[in-house]
Amino acid sequence: MERAISYEEARYLDRVSRDRFSIPSLSLMESAAREFYICVKDELEKAQDVCFVAGGGNNGADALAVARMAFCDGMRNITIFQAPGRETEEHRVQMEICERLGMKFTDEVGTSLVIDGLIGVGFSGELSDEKKSI
Repeated sequence: MERAISYEEARYLDRVSRDRFSIPSLSLMESAAREFYICVKDELEKAQDVCFVAGGGNNGADALAVARMAFCDGMRNITIFQAPGRETEEHRVQMEICERLGMKFTDEVGTSLVIDGLIGVGFSGELSDEKKSI
């Protein structure tokens, strides 16, 4: 897969959007989630069942936002697998929204389609055994 921009460029654009133009991080997240949702909507609708795997960071928060958009669009074939880990504030906000909507959570990742929100583009180092098993 070829990246459109590097991790450093993405971080720079996020920082400029927040600092120079005062766009809150959650607004940036909502925009990114909406664009991703538009790209995958047809596949989500076709799938028998879909599991959104959400890590504790902002990549997991992105996955939660996309899952919520699908749910609010009437899709009921989705579940959320919440992986353990340190949670960002954005993740806590997205999780609370999903919980208040009554979305389904699962302890297993055994579906026909998985949306990966576990590891983001900035990850470096070794995956923990727990994340490897997921």
